[in-house]
Amino acid sequence: MGMTHRLAGLVLGIAAATALAARPPTTWAKPGVSLVDYRADAAACADTTTTTDVAIRPNSARYLRQMSMATLIQLAEQFGLVTETSGLTSLTSFDQFASEADVARRSYNFGATYVSVVRRDVRDELQASVDRCLTNRGYVEIALTSDQKHALARLKPHSAERVAYLHAIGSDAALIDQQRIAIPPAR
Repeated sequence: MGMTHRLAGLVLGIAAATALAARPPTTWAKPGVSLVDYRADAAACADTTTTTDVAIRPNSARYLRQMSMATLIQLAEQFGLVTETSGLTSLTSFDQFASEADVARRSYNFGATYVSVVRRDVRDELQASVDRCLTNRGYVEIALTSDQKHALARLKPHSAERVAYLHAIGSDAALIDQQRIAIPPAR
């Protein structure tokens, strides 16, 4: 098995693990909260993101480094610069064979991957800030049922109807008890 295949397998393994970690659709809920307080809490918690520090996570940095190396090794193998025994030492001579189009394509593909990964990290860190704020205000996370998810999809984002629908779900104590997401114990 070539070096490219081993690195590609590692990268695909990381991507698969990330996909498996995807969560079901959720919303935040607080039994008995008024619509006025629900909106005010949402706005106040959204404001916490303006002071949230964000950075690329270590796992994301490793993933990006592995993607970059896998791409370089694959291109070097195509030019016959890397063999099983030569390892990465031949990559230094790659630039003399790479055309401007090869460099541009590699840069564009890696750039798009970089933006996607960083965007996910930033989104997750900002969401974590909102989540902490809501938790501190007494909200809990609940999983949406399939019917709720479909009903929500028919409502325009940020519309009064959507907010009212989410409030109706998120203030019903019986529904919250049924759909509350269990928080794993702290380690």
